[in-house]
Amino acid sequence: MLRKYIRLFPIIVVVHFFGLIIPPVRFSFLNVGICPSFAQEDKTSIDDAPLDNSEPVEFDLLPIGINVEKRNILPSTLVKGAEDGTQALNFSFWLIPWEDIVEVLQLKIEEQSEESWQITAPGLVTEINPNELTRDEDLGLAITPQQIETWFKVPTEFNLLEYAIVLKPPWLGLRSNLRQYQEIPVVTDGLPLVSPPIFSFTAIGNEATFSGSPDSENNLYDDRGNLTAIGSFLGGGWVISTNQDDLYNSTQWNIQEAQWWYQGDRADYIVGSQPTFWRGEGGGNFWGLTTIQRWGFTPEKTRFGGFFSPQQRLQANDLPRTITGEAPPGTLVQLIQGFGARVVAQTLVNESGIYVFKNIPIRQQSYQVKLYADGLLSNEPIIENINFSDIPELLPKGASVLTLTAGARRETIEDNLFGEFNTIGAGMAYRYGLLEGITLGVGFYNDNESFRSLGEIFYQPNGIPLRFSVSALTGDFDSPWELISRLYYNPSPNFYLSVDADRFGQRMNLNWRLSRNLNFTATGNYDDDNPYISAGLGLFFSGINSSTNIRGEIGTNDELNWYLSQRWGSFYLNHRGDSDRTDTEISYNLSGKSYFGDGHSLILDYETQNNNNRSDYIGLLRWRYRSEDRLNGGLPLWEYDLGYGVGSRGSGFYTSFSTGFIPGLTLRLRYQDFSISSSNRQFIIDIFPRFNVQNGVRTITSERDFDNLRSQGGLWIKPFYDKNGNEIFDDSDEIFTEDANLLLILNNRPIRSSLPEIQPDGVFVVVPPDTYRLDLDEAGYPFDWTPTITALAVKVVAGSYTEVYIPFVLSYTFAGTLTDEDNKPIGGARVEAIPENGGKTISSITNGAGVFFLENLKQGQYNLRVNGEIPTPSEVIIDDQSEPFQELNLKIIN
Repeated sequence: MLRKYIRLFPIIVVVHFFGLIIPPVRFSFLNVGICPSFAQEDKTSIDDAPLDNSEPVEFDLLPIGINVEKRNILPSTLVKGAEDGTQALNFSFWLIPWEDIVEVLQLKIEEQSEESWQITAPGLVTEINPNELTRDEDLGLAITPQQIETWFKVPTEFNLLEYAIVLKPPWLGLRSNLRQYQEIPVVTDGLPLVSPPIFSFTAIGNEATFSGSPDSENNLYDDRGNLTAIGSFLGGGWVISTNQDDLYNSTQWNIQEAQWWYQGDRADYIVGSQPTFWRGEGGGNFWGLTTIQRWGFTPEKTRFGGFFSPQQRLQANDLPRTITGEAPPGTLVQLIQGFGARVVAQTLVNESGIYVFKNIPIRQQSYQVKLYADGLLSNEPIIENINFSDIPELLPKGASVLTLTAGARRETIEDNLFGEFNTIGAGMAYRYGLLEGITLGVGFYNDNESFRSLGEIFYQPNGIPLRFSVSALTGDFDSPWELISRLYYNPSPNFYLSVDADRFGQRMNLNWRLSRNLNFTATGNYDDDNPYISAGLGLFFSGINSSTNIRGEIGTNDELNWYLSQRWGSFYLNHRGDSDRTDTEISYNLSGKSYFGDGHSLILDYETQNNNNRSDYIGLLRWRYRSEDRLNGGLPLWEYDLGYGVGSRGSGFYTSFSTGFIPGLTLRLRYQDFSISSSNRQFIIDIFPRFNVQNGVRTITSERDFDNLRSQGGLWIKPFYDKNGNEIFDDSDEIFTEDANLLLILNNRPIRSSLPEIQPDGVFVVVPPDTYRLDLDEAGYPFDWTPTITALAVKVVAGSYTEVYIPFVLSYTFAGTLTDEDNKPIGGARVEAIPENGGKTISSITNGAGVFFLENLKQGQYNLRVNGEIPTPSEVIIDDQSEPFQELNLKIIN
């Protein structure tokens, strides 16, 4: 190959030289005289090229340019072909160097075998047989224009005027979507680890309710509440909750919940009050010890926490499935996550006509496949939705989980804080992912002196939108077995059918979206005593500033239910009813807030009720104010109601008030002179204080954040100005959170995606228990301050916040000039600042004017050196009184 180009080098030089001076012009002799042939452009395409197989044309080496449309990519290269001065001859069989086509079309080659290369261009994926390329003694590996059109679908022609081969890729101007999305792995190995506290008392909250009815016979008054404390211990979260039947009489308090829960990827341990994995046979709640051991999968992680659920902890976070389909050979199939443009996998359909995507996680995911004919992205794709009906209990193939439980049931007894433990219970359950889509389970339990054996099967076939599960229990029933079955059929997002059955009856639920605006529903409940079936229709219409929602349902026992909602600008109507009652609300937003009812609204309520052969009604006209500001849980910061009503039980005022304005306290008050069912005055006061008491007292702004700490943990990130540079948070140091959303990156994502709560004393982020990577982005650095560390691993456990201190030290810069004893600048010298107590040496190279910059210096004493020599001055000292930017001129005296 090298010898070929050496031999042809003189020709190439001459062509380039004359090509720069004289454009390639060919002349035609016409009747009117002599004129250049570019009066009409001469082009030869594959279809136009004359072919004469009986008398083959002898090809010569031609210096030809290569264009993509009108843009010249290669000014000149050597090809083998022939032309007669007016057109190309046998253009389909010209030979073009393969390497030039790879460069011009930006082809990427993946060698799959000796007979198959996968070719990827900006708008194309295809496969070729490299053995079909020509191996020419002068050009090396070469391709013909006919092969370019056949393989790559790129029209190719010869432009005689420009003396160039012109390629016209159909994907020009098309936004390429061939790049597959790859999640950046979260790597914490080798990073400094920040650990949670061994013990933490993190949060305390009290739900207190005061209610009364002064006009009742006994002047009824009630005060009750629930006191809850949350913390962590030895890597697990603990919760203690006390039910207060009388807030002022502690003898009527009893412990409702006391639990310690360790969550891990491979095992969970639960001690104390807890639900069981079996359906309870006895009264009271269960207290004991449970362990869940997993092999081959990690449990599902949810963004929001709550109570312990054994069923949820048996579910896999990722469930790999296989997606298959049929398409013509040569079709490019892309797997798209969601309904956007993120390509998670792609494949080219081979001769079998079947495409396969393996190990695709389907939990909490939706997918589409796009099919591009001939592998061209410029073709309109066929889009198919991938619909997986997921069974939560399904495990990946080969994965298994074992649950062991032992304990006793506890009865709540009046005037007894701890209650009384009676019947002992224990159980074991094991599940195994037998195949992809099939999970089997066995087990037993003994509860309330009743022994049961358990068998389970969960099935979800590939390619069929069907899933079902069957559980079989032995026991003292009318038959030797009790079967509990569930079946779901979900062929499309518009159709959903579920059927389940047990010894108490059979139930059915159908939801069928017939069109964009019409929906059909049906429910059924069959048992020996009260069989029931109902069916209904729903209509929905939506416009720019209006919407209508109408639903109606009728049952076999002549029960009728209906619902109507209508929004039109600031006007809103909401009406619902059944055979026993109706409820109507008509509102008009005086502030023009049409969607959420914020601002001032005028509301008319009307309610009717038929009970115990009595018909009652109430009409209420009220004014409401709802603030636009929201708490973390989404509730309004302020809300007031004031109105007057008339009804069958009397007439009078109604008022309510709620606020979260007081930090850490939610307050709700309601008073009414009468109601639809009573003529007595009533009042209710709800007070919910919630506080974070970990290392101080601060507020928790919403009930959701408080409840999340039961099973979630958090990061308490404290970036601070380390004024004395000791990397310890002192009383004089100051926390800053102004640019926290720019500064902090959690698990390779901006911190704002984790919904942080930014307060003056730090950034609070609630996350599931795990080990997280925390990085710092320079975009959030305070001016003249730099962190002493830029990446950390942070371990989070349930029930507490892991405190992360990030010291920022003031960064100092010295700038000046280096001169000799005659005050002449010295260029190209190396100026160094060497820490007296060891550490990183800061250096700078002087420019031609002798100017240097020593940046990112910390507090301390530095020895100065210039090319190893001692300059004047020879040292600098930086303390907390030093200016961040100083001038420093150095001199070398020989």
